[in-house]
Amino acid sequence: MRKLLFVHLCAAILYSCSNDLNGIVISRWSILFNQAEDIATLPSEGWKEVDLPIMFQLPYPPKRDFQYVWFKGEFDVTDEPSRYYGIIPGRIYFTDSFYLNGALIGEYVPDQISNIHYTRAYRIPKGLLQKGKNTVFIRVGLYGKEYGGIRGRIEILPRREFVRKAMIHEFVFRQLPIGVGVFLFGQMVFHLLFFFWRPQEKANLYCALLCAMWILYIFSIFTPCTPVGPEIRIMFLWSSIAIVPILFIMLIQAFYKVYLPHVNRIVIPSLCAIAALMYAVPDTTSPYYLGKKLGVITLFMVTPFLAWLIWRVNRIKPRKTVFVFVFFGVFPGLFIGWDVINYLWIFHEPPILHTYTLPIFIIGIMILIIADVIERDMKLEILYRELSRPKEGRKTVITVGTEEKLERVIEFLKQNYTSDISREGLAAAIGMSGDHMSRMFKAYTGKKINDFINELRVEAAAERLCTTNEKIIDIAFSVGFESLATFNRAFVKIKGVSPSNFRKEKNRS
Repeated sequence: MRKLLFVHLCAAILYSCSNDLNGIVISRWSILFNQAEDIATLPSEGWKEVDLPIMFQLPYPPKRDFQYVWFKGEFDVTDEPSRYYGIIPGRIYFTDSFYLNGALIGEYVPDQISNIHYTRAYRIPKGLLQKGKNTVFIRVGLYGKEYGGIRGRIEILPRREFVRKAMIHEFVFRQLPIGVGVFLFGQMVFHLLFFFWRPQEKANLYCALLCAMWILYIFSIFTPCTPVGPEIRIMFLWSSIAIVPILFIMLIQAFYKVYLPHVNRIVIPSLCAIAALMYAVPDTTSPYYLGKKLGVITLFMVTPFLAWLIWRVNRIKPRKTVFVFVFFGVFPGLFIGWDVINYLWIFHEPPILHTYTLPIFIIGIMILIIADVIERDMKLEILYRELSRPKEGRKTVITVGTEEKLERVIEFLKQNYTSDISREGLAAAIGMSGDHMSRMFKAYTGKKINDFINELRVEAAAERLCTTNEKIIDIAFSVGFESLATFNRAFVKIKGVSPSNFRKEKNRS
């Protein structure tokens, strides 16, 4: 019985609320391409019927300024006009002046525009709305050759529903994006602190730069105020398609500790050149401005390239985490691609969707980096723990002295030279300070620790150069070097010839 009464009570509340919150959706619209500055100078002819939402480019000759188009909407009020509190026009791109029954009730003019997706919510002055026929005029301003218009339906609402929708729009299109920007700033600080703590973990540096780039990107779209004009904003948004992949390429290589010279010498400079070309022509309405074309071409070329890059470095240094990396890299990338395609060919609204997916990418990469550091530290800790234990049956003159400890270090290095070994880790494992161990190691072997490790790696590489057909770069990474250039220098220093010449000489003999 109580359950039945509760259901009836809820139904009654919902029914009363729905009746109270019913509004008017303006559905009869027409459009006029005219540059008139106010409704007094508007012609009565030339209007064409149109349906909302609508996004388009102006048919006027483009220029580096805002140009205008007029919308006229007609609707009837059949009940008491005083029950309606305001009008929700939603997102209008880019500027507007809103008139109701001949009176200006709100506007968003070029000098005010900052948040591209800013949603309008205008209160209706008392006595302005009439019972029967009413008319609204909206003067919409578009910049240059950009798409613009009205992205949603326009509603006249009672107070409670007006306030509710205005608050939702305020949260989704202003507070939430700024919150994402603040979140990214916190992540940037985290990665910078991590990098300063462990400079060898360069992936944190590139993550911090990615965060900084995305912060600029978000604020260029959603900032409550902007120091730059529309031209710089447009060029920055398109150039981001070329700049972000540069940081992502470096992040992938730094995470795997695999640096591909051809990628760094060809692809990255090419992307830099593309970004520079987008700024070379400051007039985005000029036929010589290549921003959109280069942006689309770059997007469709870089996406498969990044997929190949992940596959390539993972083939050199296989890791199970590659699937996580692909997910957190590709998933936001799909939304970026959708925003570009949507703007150019579908609904024509400025980029918005991927803004809300950026925290997924940043959190995923952060977790991935931290998990990778912990995993490698644990592996090295296990190795160092083994090093700290004297092996049974070892015949040494001094069983607990320096010579015995150095012998254990040498044997450890011979077995684990491909690992990311640190001097401090070795020293701690045998109970010495880093500087003291380095001096003792040099006195005992005649070589520095890094030189000794490089010799082990080069000898292993030389053997594989003679016995396999593997690529030189793959051999270099597999024996522990982080770049081909470092490998080549070490090989020439130890063997006196380059790896390729070494292989040729051995094949001849």
